[in-house]
Amino acid sequence: MTESQKKNWVKMLIIVGVLLTFIILMRVFGLTKYISLENISKLNEWIKGFGMLGPVIYILMYVASCVFFLPGVPVTLLGGIAFGPVKGIIYVSIGSTLGAAQPF
Repeated sequence: MTESQKKNWVKMLIIVGVLLTFIILMRVFGLTKYISLENISKLNEWIKGFGMLGPVIYILMYVASCVFFLPGVPVTLLGGIAFGPVKGIIYVSIGSTLGAAQPF
């Protein structure tokens, strides 16, 4: 095994370790029950509970889902349900763009 292959394995193990740690923390704090299509109405109520800060909270949540490689479909659907199609598209676009830019 060459040196570069060893480095690739170490990087992959670090990434898997970080993802597993994140998943375990989500389960410990009970956040996994909110990240499902069945419970999207609970997330919708939670976001609407912030009032004027709702879009900002939603965008930050979308950025976090991008950074932690979570599926984007539930978060995108939530934007459409919570804010309507027009505002939802705007907030999803902002969140996804900021989320994609975070690794850089």
